[in-house]
Amino acid sequence: MIRPLRRNLRRRSARQIGLLLVSSLVLTGCLGWFPQLLTSDGSALHGIACPTTTTCVAVGVTSPAGNGLIETTGDGGGHWSSVSVASPLDAVSCGDSEHCVAVGAGAIFFTGDDGKSWVPAHTGPTSSGGSVSCPSSDDCWAFGASPGTMIASTDGGSSWTAESWTAPSQTGGFGGGPYTFSQATLFSIDCPSTTVCVAVGRATYTWNPPPETTLPEETEGIPIVITTDDSGQTWSAQLGPNTGGISGFFAVSCTSTQQCLVMGTSGGRLTSGDGGATWNGSWSNEPTQFTANGLFCVSVSDCLVVGNSLGGTYGSPVMGTSDGGTTWAPQAIRDSTAQLASVACVSVTACWAVGKTSAGAIVIHTITGGHAWPEVSGVSPSTGSAAGGTTVVVTGTHFNLGVASVSFGTVVTTAFTVDSPTQITVTSPPMAGGSSPTVDVTVNALLGPSPLNPDDQFNYVPASLAAPYAAATNQEGCYKGNGTCSANASADASTGAITVSDSESATSGVPADGTASGTATGQVTGSFTLATPVTSITFHAVVALTSGSASHSGATAASDTSAVLNLLYGAADSTCAGAGCLLASTTPMLSASGGGSQSIGSKAVTQDFTLVNAGGGTLPAGTITVTLGLVGHATLGAGDIGTEAVDGTGTVQSITISVAP
Repeated sequence: MIRPLRRNLRRRSARQIGLLLVSSLVLTGCLGWFPQLLTSDGSALHGIACPTTTTCVAVGVTSPAGNGLIETTGDGGGHWSSVSVASPLDAVSCGDSEHCVAVGAGAIFFTGDDGKSWVPAHTGPTSSGGSVSCPSSDDCWAFGASPGTMIASTDGGSSWTAESWTAPSQTGGFGGGPYTFSQATLFSIDCPSTTVCVAVGRATYTWNPPPETTLPEETEGIPIVITTDDSGQTWSAQLGPNTGGISGFFAVSCTSTQQCLVMGTSGGRLTSGDGGATWNGSWSNEPTQFTANGLFCVSVSDCLVVGNSLGGTYGSPVMGTSDGGTTWAPQAIRDSTAQLASVACVSVTACWAVGKTSAGAIVIHTITGGHAWPEVSGVSPSTGSAAGGTTVVVTGTHFNLGVASVSFGTVVTTAFTVDSPTQITVTSPPMAGGSSPTVDVTVNALLGPSPLNPDDQFNYVPASLAAPYAAATNQEGCYKGNGTCSANASADASTGAITVSDSESATSGVPADGTASGTATGQVTGSFTLATPVTSITFHAVVALTSGSASHSGATAASDTSAVLNLLYGAADSTCAGAGCLLASTTPMLSASGGGSQSIGSKAVTQDFTLVNAGGGTLPAGTITVTLGLVGHATLGAGDIGTEAVDGTGTVQSITISVAP
């Protein structure tokens, strides 16, 4: 009987660890990953397995003795217990919370009591390295002491037997001649069931040139995938593409017996949906500033990869994907210089990773799948009324992290629904008084608000323009012809009140080649800032007309004689400026054409008009000017005698604004 090892079993104190469990109160302010275990003794952790939400086992090497190091926790990382064994360890796998196997270049150890004691394997090959996978408490697969060899256990790691596989042939070299298989170095294995396993690494082939040539010998490293679907009775090997700098596969993770992801050097990846029978590859997403070491996939889409950050774009030793590895994003970790070797998850949100810092071993943990906060990537529409009430679709990521509210600048609203982890529908609140019309839309979750970026901006436009207006202008013009002309206008920006009057008189006929005419225009102008381009802006103007009249009196009134009271309106931006943007309504409010008279009492007059880019496309960001007024115009035609008169008094009450994104 072999006695179990209980060497140096100890409970790490807070002083020895440096940092243990962070309280849930403090966690609400943490970033995506936070440390649970830090040592300052020069040790390093190489592998981790977490069979439950509370149980984890991490393995590595002590310093300076170089012994094996095993760290275990039974409370989700709140406390860690340390065991030292004779040989350094590279990887660990647990069939359940009680049964685990740890492997290293010098030995194999197993436990059946929650990691309290560890026993060295005593039958068959007892030296392994790199990786181990235990799909059950009894069945495990690992790599043998010789490069490329496979070993298996059916008794929880106590005894091991060798299993064989045959390397595929490879051609190339001068004239397409054959290569000779030299050896395989296997780096990672994952067994999603007791029948299916996938192992990956690098195969080395050597080409010996014909003796009659002077060509040098060639050695080539090629990615290799080895699979079994019959519990290791037979293994089949496939070579991966060795283009684009892909010389080997370093990690594999399977979420089922059918779905697996393989990561390679230079950013290469393979995916399989049939248990490894066929593979699809992609080599275009190379994280050139990141050296990857460990991989774990919780689902077909959600995976984490850990390694060493080289700075730059990938300024973190942890990267995540939510699209099966097509794209990767760095995740927040306090010490971005940490060198991480392995990662394990029990759910999409709960994960642990291990490695080393310049001081010693490190264990980091996340309760959010590594995401520090929600992230906003788009707001549609990006413009809405300052009165609020605009339905806005916010797109982004990680909206499943306990969203509590959405903020438009400083105004917080709970009028939202989380449609999916990537979409929120929210009703915009009214704009805060005195704030800028352009605000950031932030999604507020347990760990804080989404970081600000240009894609999260929303532009408030006034719900309406009303008194006091920005400016008021008056215009009067006369062409007397053969008589007298009087044109008067007044406009008050503070109240919006406008009065216009125009009179044309002739006691003898207006010359045959001319007319006598006058125009009186009073108008008020308002403006607002458009922060983002839009397709169009529609205005609904309301003028409260107090009184108005149009009349002709005198001897003659030809058909070209008229007195007209009209509404003037328009809007302008950088694509439409000047008089060409001011339009008169097509239907006059009052008209005395050819004779007679009209009058009007108190009345609300409305006008709708739309501003678009005169050159096509969208209206650019900038200042939008809106003008509304009254215009009185009187004309005596050739040969006419008499008086044409028009007057009007009213107040511009409001100009309602709506935008089309």
